[in-house]
Amino acid sequence: MSTTTENHAVSSPEYQSLLAKFNALQREKANEGSRMKVTEKGSVSFYGCQRFPVTLTKKGWLKIIAAVKDGSLPMFLSENDSMLYQGKPADKE
Repeated sequence: MSTTTENHAVSSPEYQSLLAKFNALQREKANEGSRMKVTEKGSVSFYGCQRFPVTLTKKGWLKIIAAVKDGSLPMFLSENDSMLYQGKPADKE
């Protein structure tokens, strides 16, 4: 039996093998840790917290780091915990 995909005939075992490899790569990518990148305009994009990257200038990141170090950001998060969105639960396979 063959399956036609985008005008290419692919045998069913070959198709299933390629599909399994593709799905494994997708899972690996989804499970990657965070990563950072310097943008064309010189900002820093942080990938891995949400669907889209968080992008700030160096000054912006330093302000956040300072707020973490002095305890004001953790305190704010704690005080407002009941109003904050916690994110979707992780998919269980």
